[in-house]
Amino acid sequence: MRAPGARNVELTDAGRRLLAHAAAIRERLVEAHRDLSAYAAEVAGVVRLGTVLSVARVVIPPLAVALRLQAPDVVLHVEESYRSDQLLERLAAGDLDLALAPIVDDVAGLEATEILRDAYVLIVPADDELATLGRPLEVADLAGRALVAKDCGIPTQRVLTAALAELDVAMDTVVRAHDADTVQGLVASGVGISVMPRLLVDATTDDIRIVPLDHLLPPRRLGLYERADGYRAPAVALAAAAIRGAALQPA
Repeated sequence: MRAPGARNVELTDAGRRLLAHAAAIRERLVEAHRDLSAYAAEVAGVVRLGTVLSVARVVIPPLAVALRLQAPDVVLHVEESYRSDQLLERLAAGDLDLALAPIVDDVAGLEATEILRDAYVLIVPADDELATLGRPLEVADLAGRALVAKDCGIPTQRVLTAALAELDVAMDTVVRAHDADTVQGLVASGVGISVMPRLLVDATTDDIRIVPLDHLLPPRRLGLYERADGYRAPAVALAAAAIRGAALQPA
């Protein structure tokens, strides 16, 4: 029964044609999704992934979960190192399939996709006055302080050293250490303060405090490196797509 004054609504011929096309497109999309899901499930092989330790903590767990769900026959072989330059050399030589490392300079034969930005922070002893400033840190607050520095000779360390130099602050480097845990332990013991990438800091301890520096220093750019030769084995392509598609944020 139709209400008084109401009119029948009918599709025009063009509308019917458009609806038919839309239905056909939807069916093809559903079919394509099934095909891709079936393809991923059949992908097998080993993915050799080199990564710096700080990025591994953020990327590897969700990547492993994604691969288990999408391609359970793919084996992820993770190699961790502090030396990003060595990881990139091994990737270029074909010893690795993918690498996760800071983006600093262009590397011949490799291409990088930025996946994450990691802010630099100042770590200080828990009872240090800089931990309770109640305002953003100023360059003058660092003057005369003892500095505990990382010393691993990698490009990002050189970038950080140059950035600190541009702040024109006089700090006395008292210790250089390779391992991030050692640096943090020295800070906790009161030897000095340190500037580190946020992902390298263990914030679960109560003997240090983290002071933001993002208003003074640019963040560290972290990327997925691949060989630029164009070919990707199916398992490698799947892993790379999972990394690029992830919304990664520091823990």
